[in-house]
Parts: sequence; structure tokens; C-alpha cells
Amino acid sequence: WRGRAGSLFDGPDRSAAARALALRRMSTLGPTRSTAHDGTVTIEVPSAGPYGMELQGDPKSGMCAMIRQWERLPGGKFGPIQKHGGVRVGDWLIRINDFDCTTQRFSQVHALLADSNQLRKVLVFGSRAKYKEICDSNSGPKVKGALDSSGGPQFVSSVRMARVNQYEQSPFAEYEVVCRLRLVTNKVQKESTIKWCVWHRFSEFEELDKALRKQLGWQMGNISFPPKNSLTFNKLSLDFIETRRAHLDNYWQQVMSLDRIAEFHKHHSSEHLKVFLDIPNQMANGSPRGGGGGGGGSRGG
Repeated sequence: WRGRAGSLFDGPDRSAAARALALRRMSTLGPTRSTAHDGTVTIEVPSAGPYGMELQGDPKSGMCAMIRQWERLPGGKFGPIQKHGGVRVGDWLIRINDFDCTTQRFSQVHALLADSNQLRKVLVFGSRAKYKEICDSNSGPKVKGALDSSGGPQFVSSVRMARVNQYEQSPFAEYEVVCRLRLVTNKVQKESTIKWCVWHRFSEFEELDKALRKQLGWQMGNISFPPKNSLTFNKLSLDFIETRRAHLDNYWQQVMSLDRIAEFHKHHSSEHLKVFLDIPNQMANGSPRGGGGGGGGSRGG
């Protein structure tokens, strides 16, 4: 397989378009959808649990069910929801098959989830913003002309997928950073959303981490960068790459939670972070770039 792919890119006339197409066709690891970027995620689970999550109702209304924390299954394994990778603590279980959980008491939702007599059980999870949007729509129409503020944070990003790039002289793993940025025009109160992705190697995450620590100092004090695992024999194995992706995403969420980290239009915003995420091009063009190519360079190992 590699031999055939290699012949496609041999010689001085190799096409950038053909290269980009081949990169898009490479197998990837990680969830294809996430609540953070797509609003909802649908997962089919076994009829009988456990599912590896602790739920709680809405603190204000006692309705629906929110993921409070993950729980390991017997034997220490992840449950099917956590294993999916696209659902996070704080997300809401908004539907079980055709049952709308957002309009029901927590006890009813919990009882239905525990019911093992269903032949097929499909769960739909939503982000905090999606749950608020549904609750607002259930409570009545909004004021005409008002700008919906339930869209969640202005900037959302995660390390969603990974792949092995085999079209360079030496194969290497790279990780997809997906981004969603909401832009609001104050003059006309118009809102638009830009979505894009960039691909980076582990060494480039490491370089960014060093730059952020130099600039932000104590704010990065409680954030640990994933270990290199230099003694690992095969760093291109699927298990190693997926574990590293999960560790990078955990690190990334801590960075993204820092105060004012995503205020890209302000002077205090990190230039290194903006270059890493291709922010200047995205905000200038107002449309996504880097959807399938090898965005981000290929420095380091």
C-alpha cells in the first residue's frame, strides 16, 4: 500500500491537489463528531448498562440529566460514552430513542436509561449551549430581533482526531485541532460562525507550550504537558497515537479554559497561539481554510 502511495508522489511533478486528496483519505483516529463542535452526538449503546457515567438532574429545575463525572466499568475499562470521545463531563443526555429527556424529571430519565428491556437504545447528548437552546425554545418564543446568546463560548477548540502521515520521507503522527469561532458585528447585531481545522505534530504542541509558559507564567503553573514517552518502542501504533491524542486534548482544554486566552482581537493575545491556530487567516477571510491538508508544519519529531 505504501509503495503504491509512494509512486503517486514521486518525482518533481507531484500535484499539491493530489497530495491533499491523499492526506484526506488517510485513516484517522478519534471521534468524527463532538458536542463541543457539532452541538449533539448520537451513540448507540447496549440495552443493559453500566454505561460508565454518573448523572445528575438540572440543579434549578430537576429536569433532564447531566453527566457529572465518568465512572470506570468493572475491570477498569471506559464506558461506551467516554470511549466515544465526543462527549464530555457537563454535557446533557437530551434524548433516549424517541424520549425527550429535556421535558422530563431526572428520575424518569434515569429509570428509562436503566431499562434493559429495550431492543435498541440510542442516546443523544448535547452541549451546555444546546441544552440551554432547547430549554429556551420550550419556554416560549424569543423577543423579535434579539440576538440569541445561548451559542456558548465565543471560541471552542479540541484535539479531535489523529492520523499517520506516510507521504513524507519518514512517517509521523499528526493531530487535528478543530476550531469554532463566533463573530458578532455590533453595528447590525449579526452573528456568524467560522469552523476550520489545523493539523500539528506533537513537537509543535510542545513548542507552543514552551512559548505559552514564557508569556503566561503562573497561569500555566497547574497545567501539565503530556509526557514524551521516549522509551516507547512504536510511536506509530494506533493505541499509542490515540492515547497521546486524548492526553493532548486534556491538556488543550486546560489551556482553552484560561482567562482571556481566546480574545484573539486583543493586544494581550498570544501571537504564537494565533499562528498555531491560523487565526489571522481565519479572521481575515471569514471562512474556513485548512479543511483537509496538512495544516501546521512538520518540524520536530
